[in-house]
Amino acid sequence: MSIRRDFDAFADVLANAEPELRHAASAADPASDVSDRLVLAAATRLAARWRTGPVPDADRFLIDSVDFYATRPWHGPSPARTGTARELAETAWAAGGRLARRRLRTAAIVAVLVAVVIAGYLWAVTPPGGAEAAGEPSTPPHTDSHSQMTVLTDTVVALPPPHVVARTPFVHSGLPVDLAVAESSAPPLAESPLDSFAAVLRHHRRWPIVTSPDGTARRVDLTALDVRPEAVLLWPRAVAPDSARFAVSAGTLVLTVDTSGEVTAVPLPGEVGAPVDVGWFPDSRHLQVTTATGTWTVSPDEGTVTPLPWRGDATAFDSATGEAVEFTPVVDGDIATRRWRDGDAEEPRVAPGQPVDAWMGTPFADGTRLVRGCLPSPALELPDGEPADWCVVVLDDTGDREWLLAIGEEYTGVRVLAASHGEIYLQVQASATGDHRVLVWRPADQRLLHVTTMDRDGQLALGDW
Repeated sequence: MSIRRDFDAFADVLANAEPELRHAASAADPASDVSDRLVLAAATRLAARWRTGPVPDADRFLIDSVDFYATRPWHGPSPARTGTARELAETAWAAGGRLARRRLRTAAIVAVLVAVVIAGYLWAVTPPGGAEAAGEPSTPPHTDSHSQMTVLTDTVVALPPPHVVARTPFVHSGLPVDLAVAESSAPPLAESPLDSFAAVLRHHRRWPIVTSPDGTARRVDLTALDVRPEAVLLWPRAVAPDSARFAVSAGTLVLTVDTSGEVTAVPLPGEVGAPVDVGWFPDSRHLQVTTATGTWTVSPDEGTVTPLPWRGDATAFDSATGEAVEFTPVVDGDIATRRWRDGDAEEPRVAPGQPVDAWMGTPFADGTRLVRGCLPSPALELPDGEPADWCVVVLDDTGDREWLLAIGEEYTGVRVLAASHGEIYLQVQASATGDHRVLVWRPADQRLLHVTTMDRDGQLALGDW
């Protein structure tokens, strides 16, 4: 069984077990931050075991793992309260890989110590005839400056450590550097309209904040709809292409807000379920909403909900043609996309033999290029020889890989936020400090810059700029 199929099977098992898992975690400790930690810790422990062999009773293993971590410290990534089941599986899978590698290293160290003891005994009994010649030390990949990437091959680069990226602040004109200050001083949007939206920020238990291209901030209060702030979910493609509206979801409600603060609500039918992804069509009039049951076109102006043939959370729209381009599942390192025309799918465009095991997060289109996060195969190594934990792929207009960003265990929870004009925005968490950062990656000149720092529970959507 390939690693990719292992991950998909793991994600399915975790999704099915999640309600019972969260119930067990809440019973162990009702505090939401602690129970979230227990859920992620248990999922990570299962992922580490899953990578090394079959787990006969995965559901029981998860519940036992909650009991295991209820009295032990957890040093893994911080959980996101608003994450979907798929995002939980992705984070746990990457963290489980690190846990499995630590266990292997520990076993290897023990084996080395045993070997040293035996070698010492043999040395005392039979001294060696001579020493072997030392090999030439290898030259590590070179980073030209603190603002550039580490080049591994012609098309593969590695994300530098957090302390290196932090040396090069970069100000996005529509995104305040200090988000907390902007949030605390923002007046209501309904009282102070904006001309357009550049970004939308949402923190747990607080109403969304919108900014204009010049960085002016406004608060969006949805109290009139009888919606709680913690129920509101913001998705990466929430800002319409024309920057005149943004969309959020709350339960089975899909909400849109225009620049004057006017809110439109479209309830999804009960059989459709709650959204796991919300984004706009290129016409800025219709939404592509994905749920566990399928993908739907939602018209805020007409209040209609109609089915779509593709999986929306795996689909972006070509910026030049407006065509839907769907990322198909990765099969043994072969990555592929297929285009849809008038409801019919073309033959997939395949790029074989890539170091990718599974797609991750929301896809984006930048002109004819496509960008999406991924989970790497063990073949993708970092400069220190360790396997990468996360990756981001850039595909050209033929579907072939143009660039690949390799990311190690110094970061967790990597998400692509946007791609436009050759710039790719990422949200990452620094493993050592736990702080969430927004970075911008420019593949053409291999530059990476730090934009701002966010709250742990922060969600961010960027408009076109």
